[in-house]
This record gives sequence, C-alpha cells and structure tokens, in this order.
Amino acid sequence: MGLGSDGSFDFAFPNLDGEEVSIHDPRFDGKVVVVNIFGSWCPNCNDEAPLLAKWHERYRDQGFEIIGLAYELTGDEERDARQVRRFADRYNLEYPLLLAGISDKSEASKTLPALSSILAFPTTVILDRSGTVRSIHSGFSGPGTGEHYERLVEKMEGLIEELLEEPAPEEDSADATNGAAAS
Repeated sequence: MGLGSDGSFDFAFPNLDGEEVSIHDPRFDGKVVVVNIFGSWCPNCNDEAPLLAKWHERYRDQGFEIIGLAYELTGDEERDARQVRRFADRYNLEYPLLLAGISDKSEASKTLPALSSILAFPTTVILDRSGTVRSIHSGFSGPGTGEHYERLVEKMEGLIEELLEEPAPEEDSADATNGAAAS
C-alpha cells in the first residue's frame, strides 16, 4: 500500500451526526494524526480500539489526534452510525469517527485514492505535524499474540513520540511573525 504520486493524503467524510469532517479541518493543523481505517465488525479492530483510546488519552495534550474511518457492512448510514456509536461507547473512544464507506476492500480503496489499496482492516496511517504520511501499517497483532503485540505497540508508540518531538510546520511561525510585523 502506498500514497499517490504527489504524496498527498486527503479525505472528508461525515461524522456520526452527518457533519463533514476533513483531514484539513483546523482541529488537525500542526498535529501528529493517526488515521485508523476500521470496521466495528472486525475482530482485530476491536482488539486495537482500547490501544487507540489509551494513545488518545496519553498524547492528545501534546498535539496528537486520531480520526477513525469506519467501513461498515450495510452502507445504510443510520444503521452503520448506530453500530459505530456502540463501538465508540464500548471502548470509550473520544476522537472523531467518520462513516467512510462499506467494508469491501476494493470499494474502500476507492474512497481513499491516495492509498494504492487497503489490504486489511484495520489499517493505521500515521501523519506527522505537516501532514506527511510517515507510516502505514496493515492489520493488527492483538494482545493475544504476546510478544508480537508488545513489539508492535513499542514500535508505533516510539514513532508517535518521535513525531511529537518534531516542531510544528514553519508556516505557523511565519504567519505569526508576519502578523506581528504588520501590527
């Protein structure tokens, strides 16, 4: 799985209340963002959700966000939204969950043209503060896999912490400097 030739990763989907949310919304500007491609029906996604909730709680005050892109079974927005709400409640997820499409991998791939394909549910895409994709991980080795889970968590947390230490994009400080000079 890879990105489009221009390296961009772009999307906008409705949240569970029908309001469009985009990766370009101000909420995500200058933050490290994990985009989690999941389905409430997916056993590995259910294994991964508690870890994502923990990361969101641990890192959000440091400039970290998660966006969940739900690919559900029916394509019926009301029914799918109910399923995803139950999923969010079960794992106490406090980050935005968006209805991105149906669970068919080839159909799901069409909704994210910057990715060459979606190979597995879940797929975790990690963006740095400038919005550049720094990691794409297909699948999830849950807690039942023992040391495989521990290594995966260590690797992903290490990357998140490394990215959080990087400075925010230059544009933000340049805008502030230009604004001060104009005063």
